[in-house]
Amino acid sequence: MQEALQIPATSELVGLDEQRAIELFGPATTAENRAPATVWHYKSSRCELDLVFYMEMRSGKMRTLHYDFKTGAQTPQQRQACLKTIMQENSRNSANSN
Repeated sequence: MQEALQIPATSELVGLDEQRAIELFGPATTAENRAPATVWHYKSSRCELDLVFYMEMRSGKMRTLHYDFKTGAQTPQQRQACLKTIMQENSRNSANSN
């Protein structure tokens, strides 16, 4: 039985640590170091998303302080659809690679 995807609200994208981002979206398509930040790029068939991580001094963890929808996600509904597509496509890709 496949569990239903819980699609996060865009407001929930800020504050994610790297482990939670991987749990939600799978591994990033690419990652880029832009000191002091690390940018994870996600790409699906319908849109692109960047999650920007910075070191949280209190915990020592990398957390998202910013996100950016690149293409195909101007409205709140399109952004939710974008997140859903990234989650579905990454879960399918990781299942196929196992």
